[in-house]
Parts: sequence; C-alpha cells; structure tokens
Amino acid sequence: MKKQRDNERGALPSASAAHRWLNCPGSVALAAQAPRVEPGPEAQRGTRIHAALASCPLTAESLPEDSISVAALALEDLACARRCWAIFNDLRREWEMEQPADDWFREQRLWLYDNQHRRIMSGQPDIFGVRSDDLSDSVLLVDYKSGRTENPSAYVCEQLWVLAVLIYHQDLGKSVTPDAPAEFRIRMALICPETDTEWSAVDLNQVEVEHFEHQVLRPCLENIAAGNAPLVPGPWCHYCPAVSLCKEATGEATLPVPIAETNPGAISDMTDETLGQFAGRLDDMLARANSLYEAVETELKSRIADGRRVPGWRLAPGSDSVTITDPSLVWKRALGKGVRPEDFLGCVKIGKEKLGLLLKKATGTAGRDLERHLAEVLAGCEERTPKAPSLKREP
Repeated sequence: MKKQRDNERGALPSASAAHRWLNCPGSVALAAQAPRVEPGPEAQRGTRIHAALASCPLTAESLPEDSISVAALALEDLACARRCWAIFNDLRREWEMEQPADDWFREQRLWLYDNQHRRIMSGQPDIFGVRSDDLSDSVLLVDYKSGRTENPSAYVCEQLWVLAVLIYHQDLGKSVTPDAPAEFRIRMALICPETDTEWSAVDLNQVEVEHFEHQVLRPCLENIAAGNAPLVPGPWCHYCPAVSLCKEATGEATLPVPIAETNPGAISDMTDETLGQFAGRLDDMLARANSLYEAVETELKSRIADGRRVPGWRLAPGSDSVTITDPSLVWKRALGKGVRPEDFLGCVKIGKEKLGLLLKKATGTAGRDLERHLAEVLAGCEERTPKAPSLKREP
C-alpha cells in the first residue's frame, strides 16, 4: 500500500483538481495510491509567483521590490506577477472591493463537511474579499494562473465553482438567510496574464451556487466517499498523478484501429461533423499519451541515473546554456575589433521588462505613469507580428 500524501488535505478531493475528479471521480482513490512526483519547472514557477503575490500588501499599487519573495523572481516571472497584481487591483476597483485588509483572505484552506460534520473536501483560494452590508454579502474571488496554455473561461472553470461553494459555507458574518436566497453574490475571476485573454470573470448569486452544490458537487463527493466511483478517461488525465496506474487511461492512450488505419489523404473527404469528432478524439488521446509519456520519461531517467540498465535507453549529456554576463565589456571589445556601434546594436535584443525597470529607476514613476514613459520611449520602434490563428476546442 502506498503511503498517503503527507499534507493537510490528506487524500480528500481538493478544489485545485476539481476539473479531474468531477469528470473522473474514481481518480481520487487511485491518486492516493500513486507515488509522489516532484513538481516540474512550470509548477515551481507558479509556486514562486503565487508566493510573491501572497506577500504583497493589499494597499500596494504594485509589487514591492524589497519583498524577499518578489526579489527572488526572475525577470520573466516578475512581469507575470506584476501583471497579475495590476489586473487584481483593476477588478477590485471595478467591483468597489477596496475595503480594509481584514476583509480579505489569502491562501487559507477551507473545508466542506457532510451532514455528520465530517470533512469531505477542501480548497485554498488564492485570494477573496468580502463586502457586507445590511442586505447582502458580496465576494470577489480571484485565482491566479501563471501557465502559458489557454485557460477555460471563469464560467466553465470547475475549480472556481467549487471554491465558491466553500466560501459560501464559511462564517463570514453573512446577513443572508434561507429566506433571502439571492443575497449572496460572488464574482469569480481567473487572472492568466501569460495567455491572450489575460483574465475572465463571471458573477453568480446564491441560487446558482446552491444549485451547483446540491446537483453536481455533493452527489459526486458522495460517489467518491462510497468507494466505487468510476474511472472515466478524458483530457483531465493529462495532469492526473495516477495516470501510470490507470488501466482506463493507459488503454485509451493507444489509438483505436479505425483512427490508426485512417489514411491522411482521406481526411479531406470527411464531413464537417465527422472531422470535428475525429479531431476531438485525437486531441484527447494525444493529451493522455503525452501525460503517460511524461510519467514513463521520469521513471526512465530515475532508473538510469541510479545505475540500472534499461534496454534501448540511455541518458544523453545535457547541453550548456550560455549567457553573456558583462555586455559592457563585450561592447568595448567589439568596438576595439572595428565593429561599428550601429551594427553592434543590431545584434542586441532589448527586453521591455528590463527597459521598464530602468525607466522606473530613472523617472521615479510606477503604474500607468511608468507605462506612459515606456510607450513614449518605444513609440515608432516596435514591430508587431501577428501570430497564426490557433485551434481552440469549444466546451
């Protein structure tokens, strides 16, 4: 038997994985048996960015550079964190949620209980604020996403819906009662600055939150607790820690005969409906195959690094990443070799984030004033290359 993960949520469902277990409730029990996998570079990057955002005073218009967690960020990560904070402040102003810090809650684990007051699920919102009056409570819930892949809109994000239920059941000094079902309001927002959309939000009332809780969430949790929840393969397998143990997922990773035998030349003869279904099946299978390969690759590297021989595989040496650490000295040496200054500048790439930091130091400005200075410096010196359109699956 695998040792249960040593964390505060135990083996209970967590809101962060709601997209997986609401679609595949059997994955909760299987994931509890899976070996622990160390977080990858993207997950570690997200942790650093979240730590910087969690340390920022709510009164700050921008991230304080003297904060230890902010100072530890690489320039690219710092740009993401700053954009997250700027969008968050815009949302606060738009929904008039600029109340004192005591009414904001950050990185606190919330619990949902069954009718016998046993814990059945938890979630840890990045940040949410509560504004109460004599008639209602209004909540602004924000979740930061630092990944570069497109996120679903806030309305179809299962994680936000689950967090909304958790917040609704907290003792927040609510004035609402069962006789006033529409007096609890919540705006759920996803902030994802590394994507094209940057952010999305949706407003819900108490009726909508309760409907999701009793028609979707609790029936699923009851199914999980009963111990006989089904395993349902799908796109959610991609980040499942138990994908290597799941017969359903590994079986689905192999292309079925009708698809495997399809001649690429026959694709142009498909109807629109058939082509859409065909592409969807391939997309799901590729996601699961990639996830399975990541688990296999991790295990292969671990075994070979330990000195074990795996037939057909070896560890190839990694290549070195070279960075110029003293550009001023390189500049002087290049000029000494006869390189013209204008030609040298042609091989230099200017980063907007670093240029922004220089302007901030030179002008003593921040926020919109700094953005104005940056725009003035770059006016007429930027070239925008439109990206080719990418395919997005509709929910």
